[in-house]
Amino acid sequence: TYLDRCIDALKRQTGVNEFEIIVVYDKRLEDIPLLNRKFPDVMMYTIKNMSTPEELATLGIRKAGGDIIALTEDHCIPEEDWCSNILKAHESPYAAVGGAINCVTENKIDWAFAFCDYYRYLTPVPEGKSLYLTVCNVAYKRRALEKVVRAWGDKFHEVTVNNALLNEGETLWLSQKLMVKQNRKVSFFNALRERYSFGWLFGSTRAVSIDPQLRLLYFVAAPAIPFVLMSRMWKNIVLRRTSFAIFIRAFPAIFSFTIAITFGEFLGNIAGRIPSEVYVAR
Repeated sequence: TYLDRCIDALKRQTGVNEFEIIVVYDKRLEDIPLLNRKFPDVMMYTIKNMSTPEELATLGIRKAGGDIIALTEDHCIPEEDWCSNILKAHESPYAAVGGAINCVTENKIDWAFAFCDYYRYLTPVPEGKSLYLTVCNVAYKRRALEKVVRAWGDKFHEVTVNNALLNEGETLWLSQKLMVKQNRKVSFFNALRERYSFGWLFGSTRAVSIDPQLRLLYFVAAPAIPFVLMSRMWKNIVLRRTSFAIFIRAFPAIFSFTIAITFGEFLGNIAGRIPSEVYVAR
């Protein structure tokens, strides 16, 4: 259902003459043949035993033919001027341009789930250089990605890729004009499980790429991480003067999800073993 909605939004783009839509999906996903018939010009790819978002993103980028490669996820709904604004933004020399997430739900669990993942990107976002961009709303120059192919050749993790670009002296830009809506319905326990799973993925991915001393520091500092994250979230709410009421209503869920991802990150850091797949809430 999400994928159908997302593709439909992409087919309604205005101000662009030609672009390709590529869908990469877990082979276990049902009803893909129905979408193939509904959207016959959309390229759809899957590979057996490839299921993590990072693996799928790498496959999609390798299949893409454009000079500008935009990424989003199935639960997002790009605005009609998304592609045209991406092209305008990339007239500047930025390696990557990302945008805002507009969470269009009043359900406190769904909102808390989205907020924990995208609190840096919830509208309105500050226009300018950024250290962070979300894979749900970002577009890269192909030449920039090729420059750091070592960072995503097997698995595309946006934090690793963006850091590699910054280390190469490239600029990441956050734009108010790139907007996707986000509306994803999840249960509390499924959301909790996904936060834990993605925390493990993040912690283990970082653990295998950093010095042992820094890995030890993350181990020691783990108890403080939930409070650091919560303070960052609160700071964003205060500075942007938005979503205050729902933040208060959703606070118990937000704190629970923050604990879950921190615990997963803690265990992933100890194990140093990147999981073969991650749990995705449905």
